[in-house]
Amino acid sequence: MKNTLHINASFDRPDLLEQMVEQLAGTFNNTLLTTVGEWQSVETCSTETYVSGTIQFADENNEPINIPFISRYLFTCLHESKAANKLHWAASFN
Repeated sequence: MKNTLHINASFDRPDLLEQMVEQLAGTFNNTLLTTVGEWQSVETCSTETYVSGTIQFADENNEPINIPFISRYLFTCLHESKAANKLHWAASFN
């Protein structure tokens, strides 16, 4: 018999996190990136911040277990020469 485990994570202040990532994307120079041949220029910008929230574990038969967390995250945005800014990846250090 297979048991299903549900895992849910939520941030305490997602609005502040969203604002920080938007500011990160806005730090790029407004200069035109050059390309050479088929190569494409890429400008990167990263920031590290602490994020807190709650992880919830639940299976089909038991009450959910809530575990608070605080973790360092690294957010990296890319600006390619022919594209808009985008959040490329985020990684937790725990």
